[in-house]
Amino acid sequence: MKFAMQSFTMVDQHGKVLYFGVSETVPEIPDALAVVGQLPPGDEHYWDRETEAWVKIPPSPSPGHTFDWPTKTWVDPRTLEQAKEQKRQEINRLSAAAMRAQFEFGGKAIDCDSISRSYIDAINGEVNASGQMPPNWTGAWKTADNSWLPIPDVSTWRAFYSAMVNRGLENFAHAQRLKADLEAASTVEQVDSISW
Repeated sequence: MKFAMQSFTMVDQHGKVLYFGVSETVPEIPDALAVVGQLPPGDEHYWDRETEAWVKIPPSPSPGHTFDWPTKTWVDPRTLEQAKEQKRQEINRLSAAAMRAQFEFGGKAIDCDSISRSYIDAINGEVNASGQMPPNWTGAWKTADNSWLPIPDVSTWRAFYSAMVNRGLENFAHAQRLKADLEAASTVEQVDSISW
């Protein structure tokens, strides 16, 4: 077909956009409809052939859902076991992130990323080996807000280290509770409702 320069959109039998453009001629594609003079308002639209109007696709209920074009609904193709495995990996990832996050001591947030944890463990090894703070110890620990938290002696250091360990144990226990909930889940919806 030949037209004056105008916009068009090619859609399949379900209204899914195949492509669009501006041209004098509209290509002929088997089983496709040319919607002349119409461009989709956005990627999240389809052409409703009955009403001859663009329809916005609602947001996906979860990352596991896919849009089913014939029914125009979101469906979750995952089996219960697939959903559980994805959630198990998510819990493990978030648990590892929590272990590298901060803990609190003396009313201050203390960084526990891999570098900070390396320093903490090295100092703790020296304290345990010698029973005293390392030589040239500054007497304080730099906090997440860049202030200094006094740690003048072995007793305070051990309380500091215990705060880190206890935070890790809390994170571990939380992850185990979530994994127990995960094992008890009998539907994909129950699995998806579990969050850190």
